[in-house]
Formats: sequence, structure tokens, C-alpha cells
Amino acid sequence: MTSIDRAEASLIRYRLDRPVGGSGVAAIDVVVVELTDSDGAQSLGFTYAVGGIGGEVVLAAARVQIQSFVLNQPLPPPPALWRKVAGSFNRTG
Repeated sequence: MTSIDRAEASLIRYRLDRPVGGSGVAAIDVVVVELTDSDGAQSLGFTYAVGGIGGEVVLAAARVQIQSFVLNQPLPPPPALWRKVAGSFNRTG
């Protein structure tokens, strides 16, 4: 079975030229995850936190989930993996 051999999560803080929208958002934190599986296939995914704060928390959570459920683990179909990861958050969101 294929497994994820390499997984890296990083944070990009993107500052806007000026505040936008009704809430005056001035920055967006983007968490990027790059994966490489045991067959050499690569993929990239991302999520974001609006406002330019909180990205560090999202990054830390992503890294914990990668270590716990993804890295060097047999790779189940994405919906099954998502249920496993989401369930680990229990009531914390």
C-alpha cells in the first residue's frame, strides 16, 4: 500500500495593499502542505486564516495531524482519512 514518505507544512503571510471587505482584512495567513508518496507522486494543498493572525495555530495543528495520521502511514482513500483526522479534533473544531 502507498504511504506518504515526506510531508512539509509551511506558513505564508500575505499582506494586502490595503484593508478590504466589511471587516477590513489586511492580511491572509496561508498554510501550505506538500506531500510525496512512496511512489514518488507529489501533491500540494492549502488552507488559510483571514486577518493575518492565527496562521501559526493552524500550522501547528496541521503538523500534529500530519505526524499522527499521514507520515509513514498506509494511505487510505481521502474521505476515510478526512473522517479520521476530523474526528481527532472532537469538539475543538
